[in-house]
Amino acid sequence: MAVVEILREIEDSRKGSNQTKFNGFLEDFLNVTENEALKEKLQPIHDAFPDLMVCTEFRFNVNKKTISNQIIRYKDVFKLPYNYFDVSVILYGTINDKEFGLIIADGDRKIDYFLAKGMYYLLTEQYAIFEECRNEILMITYAHVEEVVEILNSFGEPNFRVGPFQRKLDRRYYNGFYDLQSFLMEFAQELLDNTNEDIKKVNDRSVVIFRNIATWFLFKKLIYVQYMSNRDLLREESGGDSKAHRTKAKEFVDQVPYIPFSEMWRMK
Repeated sequence: MAVVEILREIEDSRKGSNQTKFNGFLEDFLNVTENEALKEKLQPIHDAFPDLMVCTEFRFNVNKKTISNQIIRYKDVFKLPYNYFDVSVILYGTINDKEFGLIIADGDRKIDYFLAKGMYYLLTEQYAIFEECRNEILMITYAHVEEVVEILNSFGEPNFRVGPFQRKLDRRYYNGFYDLQSFLMEFAQELLDNTNEDIKKVNDRSVVIFRNIATWFLFKKLIYVQYMSNRDLLREESGGDSKAHRTKAKEFVDQVPYIPFSEMWRMK
C-alpha cells in the first residue's frame, strides 16, 4: 500500500480518534489552526504546493513483535502510556505522479534529529505503519523546515531516491557509526546524571521518567539499526558473519546507560 493511501485512512480527533489531531488538506489546516508559529512555518510550503495533505500530532507505539525490538530488550519502553511517541507534522501527497510522505519532528537541535531518526525506524520497520512504503518516506526536523520546498521539488525529480537523500542529511550531524555512538552515549549519560535533579523540578515525576525511557530507547534503536545496516562494519569487524555482526550490535545497545523504571519512581 502506498503512503498516501495509508495516511488518508487515518482518522483524526474530529472523528474521535486520538492517533492524530488533524488529517486533511494543508489549506484547511492553515485556516483552522490556532498555532500561529506552526502556521508561519507551513504557509510558504502551501503556497508552493497548494494540494498537499497534512497529518498533525501523529501518535504511535513501539511494536513488541518486531524482532529488533525484542533483541534490544528494553522492557521499560513498554511501560510508557499508549501512543506515547509522536511526530509533529506529516506532509504527504503526489508530485509528478510520485507519492511521498515528509515527516517533520519537533525541535531543531542535533539531538532532536537523532530522536527523529529513531522514530523513523519505529515507523518504517517490520509490522509498522509505513513498512511497505519506507522508500517514499523522509524524516526531518524543524531545523530543515526552510528547505522543505526545495526537498519537495527534489521528490518530483525522476532520479530522486529517499535513502541517499536521508544519508546526505545524516552527514550534517555525524561522520560514521562511531561518531554517532559516541554522541548518543554522552547524551544518555548526561540524561542519567540529571535524572534526580530533573525529578525534583516537576510536580509529576512521570513527565521526566517517561521522557527518559523514550529517549534511552530511541538511542538504543538508533545504535542497533545503524550498526546492523552498516555493510562496511559487517565486512571489516565481523568478516561478513551476520550472526557476529548482530552480537556486536547488541553489545553496543547494552552499553547505553539508563536507570530502571522502578528506580526512577523511588528516587527522593
